[in-house]
Amino acid sequence: MRPQFLGNIGGTARVMKNFGFRHLRFVRAPREYKDAEARKMAVDAIDVLKGAQLFDSLEEALADIGAAFGTTSCQNRQVKTAPIGSMKERIVQLASSNKVALVFGDERDGLFNAELSLCHELLTIPTNPQFPSLNLAQAVGVCAYELDRSARSEEVDLKLRATADCHKSPPTLASGADNDELFQHLAAVLHDAGFTRSYNHERVMMELRSFYLRAYPTERETALLRSAIRKIAAAVKTEMPGEGDS
Repeated sequence: MRPQFLGNIGGTARVMKNFGFRHLRFVRAPREYKDAEARKMAVDAIDVLKGAQLFDSLEEALADIGAAFGTTSCQNRQVKTAPIGSMKERIVQLASSNKVALVFGDERDGLFNAELSLCHELLTIPTNPQFPSLNLAQAVGVCAYELDRSARSEEVDLKLRATADCHKSPPTLASGADNDELFQHLAAVLHDAGFTRSYNHERVMMELRSFYLRAYPTERETALLRSAIRKIAAAVKTEMPGEGDS
């Protein structure tokens, strides 16, 4: 999450602990994020606040994440959104074999388009259309509650299906770092091929990545596509980012 207000930082830690979540990551958090106001709102969740990891960018925060779900209150985006209630079972199932993250923007602006493009799907919390926005701690609390309730139901369901031959574990998805490398390479090839130009390059790459992530690519699928792009790059003599000195 990319927080701004200290009270919401502490409140977020508190509601996470209420529902059994402990792994909190901040992107560009305020320097005083563990100061008195945040600690006051965290109450007995100081341990969650102290254990938070800090990152300079969302790409870094999602480097080891297999599936990222962005949150937004906007219903008019081109990318399809889904209510948290309809996605909670899928998120819980994916979390059984992958690192999964819910991504929250700051209280004023939410998530930017470039940040949303790093997420596999976008979630909303159904609210009054005339007053849709929730503060950060409230949004985290609602999502944490839904996922905790679904996880408890999933545990019961898994016990009932434990001996069923048809039961399969969710696939291991490509990590954020895997996808970052793939799209850095693809961007270089498309630029050299004249498919993108400086004025539309960023938008095209965001749209391609959003389309790709909605397919929930596995480690193997991403590795295969990355290898294919390397072959194409070699044929057209495109220098791959980070590989120029090898």
